[in-house]
Amino acid sequence: QLLRSAVYNSLLEANRLKLKSISIPAISSGIFGFPKDLCAEVMFDETLRFCEEMPDSTVREIRLTNFDSPTVEYFTDEFDRRFGTGRCDTDRMSNRLHSV
Repeated sequence: QLLRSAVYNSLLEANRLKLKSISIPAISSGIFGFPKDLCAEVMFDETLRFCEEMPDSTVREIRLTNFDSPTVEYFTDEFDRRFGTGRCDTDRMSNRLHSV
C-alpha cells in the first residue's frame, strides 16, 4: 500500500506542479528488498490509474526508471504482459542502462 501511495502521490504532485514529465525509480526494490516483480506490477497499476483518472493532466511523459538489468527485465516482462510481447524496446533500454 505504501508503494501504491508513493507512486500515485508522486504523479499527483507532478501534475500539481504542472510538470510535463516525471521519472520514478523502482522504489524499494533495491536495498529494502521489495520483490521486483510486485514493484513493477504496482508501479504500472498506479501509473495507468493516474492516466485514466487524470486525462487532462499536464504530465505527458512518465518514465519508470531502474539502474540494474534484473530490474529492467521485471519491468519489461510486466510491460509485455500488459501490452503485448515485443512492444517494449529492450535494446534501447539496455543502451540507456549502460550509459548511466
